Amino acid sequence: MKIDFSGKVVIVTGGASGIGRRVAEAFSESGAMVLSADISNKNAGTSSQTWKGISNARLDVRNDAACNALVANVIAAAGHIDFLVNCAGIAERIRTTANQDTAHWEEIIDINLGGTYRMSKAVASAMSKNGTKGAIVNVGSLMGLRGFRAANGYGVSKSAVIMLTQTMAIDLAPQGIRVNAVAPGFISTPMIEFIETAERPSKQNYLQRIPMNRFGLADEVAQPILMLCSDLASYITGVVVPIDGGWAAFGGV
Repeated sequence: MKIDFSGKVVIVTGGASGIGRRVAEAFSESGAMVLSADISNKNAGTSSQTWKGISNARLDVRNDAACNALVANVIAAAGHIDFLVNCAGIAERIRTTANQDTAHWEEIIDINLGGTYRMSKAVASAMSKNGTKGAIVNVGSLMGLRGFRAANGYGVSKSAVIMLTQTMAIDLAPQGIRVNAVAPGFISTPMIEFIETAERPSKQNYLQRIPMNRFGLADEVAQPILMLCSDLASYITGVVVPIDGGWAAFGGV
C-alpha cells in the first residue's frame, strides 16, 4: 500500500546514511518534499532552493540556534512543515562501566536526546504558529526498551527519547500534533558494526536471540515511520513501536 505525501514537507535529521537515508528516500518516493539534515552534509547549505527529490542541509543538532535557523529556512522556502523524523544519533564505543569515558557519554546524550529535543521543539513551535496538524516521529532503540550491558550512554539516551516522545505527545495533542517513536532492534546499517568488539558477543550471538532469525532492513524501519506520519495513524500518539524481529517479546528460553 503506497502512501501519497504529495505536497507534504518533511525534515529528516541524520538523513545522510543508514535508517535516516532510507527514511528520506521513502518520503521522496511517496511524493513529499524532503530535507535531509545531517552533520555529514559537508557541502550543503542551510536551506533548500529546490524541493524536488531530496535536498540536503548541514546541521549539528547540538546547536540550538542552528536547529531554529534550519526550521526557519524551511518555512521560508516551503511555507510549512508537516513532518519531522528525528534519526540523528551516534553509537557508543563499547566499554565496561568502569572504563567508559564521561565526555563520550555526554556527547551521546547531547546528540541522541538533546538533538531530538531541540529539533522537536523548533518544529513543533513552527507547526503551532502555522496551525499545522503535523506529526513527529523519533527514532529510539531496542536498547532504550531493554537493558544491554555497557550501554549506559546509548541505551539511556534512547530510553529518554521514548519518555520525551510521551511527554511531548501529551503536550502537543490539543494542537493536533502527533508524536510517536519507533524502537529499531538490530538493523543492517553501518551503525551495526559497533556490535562486534572484545567486550560484546559476536553478531551471530545476537542473531540467535532474534525470533525471526535475521537482522532487519532499513526499509522495514522507514515504512512504519511513514505510516505513523500518515492519516492511517490519525488517532495514534505517544506510542513506541518496536521494530526488532520479536526481540522485546522473547522471554529468552
